[in-house]
Amino acid sequence: MVNQRLHAGLLVSGLLMTVLTVSGCGGKDKPAVCSDVDTLKSSVTALTDIKVDQGALDKLQSQLTQVQDDYAQLKSDAKSEFSSELSAVDSAAASAKSSVQAASADPTAANLAALAVPLQALASALSNLESAVEDTC
Repeated sequence: MVNQRLHAGLLVSGLLMTVLTVSGCGGKDKPAVCSDVDTLKSSVTALTDIKVDQGALDKLQSQLTQVQDDYAQLKSDAKSEFSSELSAVDSAAASAKSSVQAASADPTAANLAALAVPLQALASALSNLESAVEDTC
């Protein structure tokens, strides 16, 4: 039951992969933020590909660190151009991180189920960022 709830929460994180699809980004004449979005998309995909089994929380935390690193690079390259969208992602990411930490510390069904809401908020914030970046790419 706990693994099913964790799996359901992780499926929500699959939204992250979907909302980060930016068509047309990349290339030599494109800003760095375009390739940063592609890199972040790859790390989010790796996160959502983690199978929920024993030891999955450690893998999730490790991959979340990679997602954070890739997001930090995107944020650095985006500078002030996308400041409102980045602030929304920062807030949503902090909430998601807190929920993942709570689930890791106490993997109850309630804590695992609680992952869905902040992950959905993060997906929404990332979608808004993706839309803003898409105009640049």
